[in-house]
Amino acid sequence: MSTSLFSKPFLSNFWAKNKNSIWLASAIRLHRNLKTHHFPHKLSGSFLSDLTQMLKHPIENCPKLKKGHFFFFKDLLPHEKQLLFEYYLSRHNYQSLHGGEGLFVDLSSHMHVLINTKDHIILNCVDTSNHLEEAWNKLMHIENELSQEIEFAFSSKFGFLTSNIGDCGTGLHIDLFLHLPALAHSNQLDDVLEKNASLGHDFSSIYGQSDDFTGDVIVLSNMQTLGLSEEQLIKTMHSYALNLIISEKKARDSIEENPSEMKNKVSKALGTLKHAYQLGVKEAFECLSLCKLGVELDWIKGLPLEMVNELFFSVGKGVLKLNLQDLGSDPSEQRAQLIKREIEKATF
Repeated sequence: MSTSLFSKPFLSNFWAKNKNSIWLASAIRLHRNLKTHHFPHKLSGSFLSDLTQMLKHPIENCPKLKKGHFFFFKDLLPHEKQLLFEYYLSRHNYQSLHGGEGLFVDLSSHMHVLINTKDHIILNCVDTSNHLEEAWNKLMHIENELSQEIEFAFSSKFGFLTSNIGDCGTGLHIDLFLHLPALAHSNQLDDVLEKNASLGHDFSSIYGQSDDFTGDVIVLSNMQTLGLSEEQLIKTMHSYALNLIISEKKARDSIEENPSEMKNKVSKALGTLKHAYQLGVKEAFECLSLCKLGVELDWIKGLPLEMVNELFFSVGKGVLKLNLQDLGSDPSEQRAQLIKREIEKATF
């Protein structure tokens, strides 16, 4: 067992191997609860800790979960919780978890399990291969193994029962992270999102806002888990993603026909990253977004796509501290220096 979230080797940095263009990653969650106990928010603090310890054993011994690390959230510092939020593309802030809630991270770092947070067990998988079926199958195998020792709450009418009625049914949530800079900078994004709007789906930013898409990244999420099978959810989400990807590619084709304005934006962004003394998180995201587009349109040379993708997921406060260990007095200076060092050979 590791005593620190920042112990090495702890996180296997799968972002460093990410060569994805538009569809950056997927985050898939499966909510389950125990048949024999109240939901976590109905349990006392002391009993919650005992229950977490009880659930820890079958999770740590699950064959499909590679041996990893277990933590109580009460033992994690604020910047460690921020790391989890950023690294795993979480839709929920972990800062409010400070009691008997638990966390297990397997050695691949793609999988982690939340214990007694919103629900008793939330299985999480971050996938960068864009194969939703394979990621879902991983979660299903883990759930099947856990069900040999744990009886989950299930209703023939409502499916799997959860603390939020909106999560009942399959208990499956899918978040797709799509980078759509051409649509954003050609003022087509709002129209495209409205065209693809659905009562069963939602669009938000990396940090959850619905009106400010930081870094031109759109998070497509399913809002419905009841009344649909897992196969239907996956098929529908995949279809929505493809529609947005097609629109983004068309926007990029239009830009290449008349590239002057966008080339100006991209070159300025590269100049900012190369020479800035300080960079805030939002400014870094915005500049890296444009540079990522520049790399993919072959305007920027000497900057591998996997490097700009890794930087894209390395500028947040938590991950930045993991990489640098010592932020010193000013994270904005350290962020600027990190980016400047990694893109030194990039030219426009």
